[in-house]
Amino acid sequence: MQKLIIIGGGVMGLSIARQLSNAPYNISIIDRTTPRMNASYAAGGMLGAQNEFFEATPLYRLAMQSRAMMPHVAQQLQRDTGIDIEFQCHGLIKIATELTHIENIKNQFSFLKQD
Repeated sequence: MQKLIIIGGGVMGLSIARQLSNAPYNISIIDRTTPRMNASYAAGGMLGAQNEFFEATPLYRLAMQSRAMMPHVAQQLQRDTGIDIEFQCHGLIKIATELTHIENIKNQFSFLKQD
């Protein structure tokens, strides 16, 4: 059996391990600190696919497709593990904390409204 090492025990690393769990691999996950406490922890569970984009780039389209898969993934996880991840789908509120942020928020809103 081949050995596979996944670096990172956050959402991405654990998702990869889960997808490969039925493959003929001996999977090990390593993390530099406590698993789940880095990028996944900092994101606070938010899937704000549209939050960082101002135009329809390939990465934006991929992020939106990935986000659209989450209701199904949440159902699968509950069925497979018995754990409800409490997935909720709500909008996003952006607040301009400085006058210079207002134009950026308007531009982003205009882009998202067209998409």
